[in-house]
Amino acid sequence: MLQIIKFKICGEEYIIKSEENPSYIIALARRLEVKINEVVDKYRLSQHKAAIMIGHALLADLDMANKDVENLRKQIQGYVHEAGRAKNERDDALRELDSVRAELEMLKHSEELKNLADKL
Repeated sequence: MLQIIKFKICGEEYIIKSEENPSYIIALARRLEVKINEVVDKYRLSQHKAAIMIGHALLADLDMANKDVENLRKQIQGYVHEAGRAKNERDDALRELDSVRAELEMLKHSEELKNLADKL
């Protein structure tokens, strides 16, 4: 359900509509404010420039995370393909085993019949 959420970052009030839990949104705002203040203190930038630099860094991090996700997706697809191939090989081997077992049974019966015939 869409909710109106109010929060402050660096003394400025913001209002957004979100389906997220308000406490989560407020916690994000607090984390962002801490990050902005760290950058302001470390590099002596304005809050605006610090926010821009943080936004840029976060987008770079997001791009890297998306690339990592895509690489993992490709790996998983490879694993799924390999698992399917292995399953098919297993199924083929089980069919072959059943065939060999049936042939063995036929040979046993044939041997038994031969032994009986020899006794007669």
